[in-house]
Order: sequence, then structure tokens, then C-alpha cells
Amino acid sequence: MNTESIPVKELLPDPANARLHSAKNIEAIKASLKRFGQQKPIVVDADNIVRAGNGTLVAATALGWEEIECVRSELTGTEMTAFAIADNRSAELAEWDYEVLGQVLSALQEEEPERPLELGWAEHELVNILAVDWETPTPSDGDLGDFGGSDPSGDPDAPDARGGSLTISFSDEDIRQIEECGLILSPDEELPKHRIIMQLVRARLQG
Repeated sequence: MNTESIPVKELLPDPANARLHSAKNIEAIKASLKRFGQQKPIVVDADNIVRAGNGTLVAATALGWEEIECVRSELTGTEMTAFAIADNRSAELAEWDYEVLGQVLSALQEEEPERPLELGWAEHELVNILAVDWETPTPSDGDLGDFGGSDPSGDPDAPDARGGSLTISFSDEDIRQIEECGLILSPDEELPKHRIIMQLVRARLQG
């Protein structure tokens, strides 16, 4: 694989690019380029159209870069289009191990307190990620609503007027959703975890 330096002004964004780059995303790429430089080339075709790395091109342009490292692909036509989609989708399907990530970011933070903030996460997200020692939440009896559990009167010995209790099993994916949900919510939007659990319960019953 050979790389070549191409003037930024000669490169064209992919008109068929289905991947959107938010302002937050571009800022994160800019921060990475400023701190680490370009550590991987972008992919262009024979016509200098960027087929992988459009966000990097936008960020480099915003930073005033004059040249950028590229790999020129020999793919053409629908094969090139399919590659561009597959490149974005394969990255999207990856998941974070948030416990390991929290440990790594904690180590970086010890060396340089502001460093994790340069890596693409908002401050409220880092607070949750750096917590590391998560505990799987469970709903209290009083939060079971219409799905069984304690009598609404509060008497633990009273018979259940709804005809018995209901057991719902959560999969590993359910637990992952519960644990990670708070990471994408800003502090003023964050829901108590027992409400997230109840949403999953309702989905089970309705499904």
C-alpha cells in the first residue's frame, strides 16, 4: 500500500457519502489531528474523490492544512461505492468495553488531567465512564407499577390484587443498555435507571 501527499484543495468530498459528520464529530477529529497528526491515510479514487475519510478532509481543511496523506484505491464503480459504505458500517458495528475504557482513561487522566476531554467525549460522559465500578441496577418493589409486586397500600403482607407476581428476565444486551444509557444523556436529561428497566419490561410485555 503506497501513500501519497495530495494538496487538500485538489481533493473532492464524496457526493454519494451517506455518513453525516456533526460539528461535535469534526471538532473531535480536529483535536486528534492537532494532537497526534495524521496517523492513517484517507482513501481516494482516480478522480481525487475522497471515498473514506471525508470527516478527516473537513477537519484538515478547517485547520488550514495544505496537504494530506492519501491512499489511491483501484476500486471503481459500484465496488468503490460498496467499499465506502462497508468502511463506515464496519466501524459503526464496533462497541466499547466501557469498564476497560474507564480504566485506560483514568490512567491517561493521572498523567494529564485534561487529556480525556480531548478524545471526543463530553465532560458529563466522562464522569460516567470514569466511574468504572458499575453495579447492575434492580427495580425496587414500589417501582413495579402495573406489572406485579408489592401491594400499592404498602402492606408487605397484603395479597396482590393483580393476581400474582411477574418475572421478567433480562438478557446481557438489556443489561448493557441499562448501563450505557446514562452515557448518552446530558445531566438534565438523565433518567433513573429503574425507569430504563421499566421501559424494557413494557417492551417485553408488548412484544
